Amino acid sequence: MSAKRNLLVNTLPLLIICLAAVVGIYALGNFLEEKITRNKHMPIVAISGQVLPLDYDNDLPADRIRVSMSTYFGTEAAVNVYRARHGGEPVGLIFS
Repeated sequence: MSAKRNLLVNTLPLLIICLAAVVGIYALGNFLEEKITRNKHMPIVAISGQVLPLDYDNDLPADRIRVSMSTYFGTEAAVNVYRARHGGEPVGLIFS
């Protein structure tokens, strides 16, 4: 009985440390998820002012669709289409 108790006492701190590390990594991932997603689409926002000299009021990264049309785009891969809108009406598109 003493050997089992000794094993439990010796491994319990390691178990607590591992559990705390897993919870910490999960919390950090949830905390950073929005920032990572926003930064992933920053190039689109940065170039939108250069290629779309129009006034738009929507969030370009959020208003995105994926289109697969190899005849028009010359690739089998899906293409991102960012839709610029003003007052809910479409005013421009950015293909990437």
